[in-house]
Amino acid sequence: MVNVIIKNYQHYNRALGMHISNKKQYDYEMKSRGFVSLEEGNRLAERHQEQKKWTPSDECIDVIKAIKSASDKKGNIVLGQHPKIVQVMKEKGMSFDMSKLPEHYKEKN
Repeated sequence: MVNVIIKNYQHYNRALGMHISNKKQYDYEMKSRGFVSLEEGNRLAERHQEQKKWTPSDECIDVIKAIKSASDKKGNIVLGQHPKIVQVMKEKGMSFDMSKLPEHYKEKN
């Protein structure tokens, strides 16, 4: 037995907010508004998830553990008291240029 699926494009589409009369109109409206089909959206999401898979290196984890262990009860750390941590952070590319801070982070004299 063969199942025959007939798509009827005559409907009111709530996402588009309009009545759709045929496939050509549906495709045009979807494209003009920047929408994609469910299947295409799922493919894009899977591709994006594959790109986002990042795992920190063992060295990165060690630096984070060292910073965490140097913090107080509230999780604050005074970097001036830990020059080795600052040195490792600079080696890894972290900038300590205070002129690039937003105004609300700068100290008021």
